[in-house]
Amino acid sequence: NLWIDLFGGIRTLPAASPVAGEKKAMLSDASVAEAIAVIEGDRSNGTGFFCKVEGQVYLYTAAHVLSGNSRLQVKLRSGTVVRKFGALEAAEGADLVRLPLEETVPHALEIAPETGLAKVGESVFASGNAGGGGTVGFEEGKIMGVGPESIEIDAEVIQGNSGGPILDGKTRCALGVVTHLTAERKDLWAE
Repeated sequence: NLWIDLFGGIRTLPAASPVAGEKKAMLSDASVAEAIAVIEGDRSNGTGFFCKVEGQVYLYTAAHVLSGNSRLQVKLRSGTVVRKFGALEAAEGADLVRLPLEETVPHALEIAPETGLAKVGESVFASGNAGGGGTVGFEEGKIMGVGPESIEIDAEVIQGNSGGPILDGKTRCALGVVTHLTAERKDLWAE
């Protein structure tokens, strides 16, 4: 999938096969919120989120959330500041970075285990630090379009949501990262 392609050879673990009569446990909304971080910089604010890949937990975010800041602070919903990271990894040609975590966080999301999970019309949640206000919120929406390297959603994201996860509405797995928004124009020129 795209995550694998962008980070060269890193594989996501396949979804566990449920035992007969047993469903795979989904993350609760509380644990999802605890896997999302508010990123505060001296020039801008945004969002990041923790995902576990092959036993390693990473902080994922949009590259532009970190860009231009000389000072950054990554905070959990509880107010705990996360400080210990490994070397930054940037995805070539995409607004996506990740940093391996070198300390423990309470929760980490899963990356969607297969391509094809994102389908037009499916329910999603975009989560993040909307408006840069220091809080984690969720905006519900639907997938409006799917391309080879991106998905388009109609969730009402605003500045500060950048770097937050786009979550599958059923499994709460991360399908992607909020990287930009296009505002609907309601003026004479848009008509």
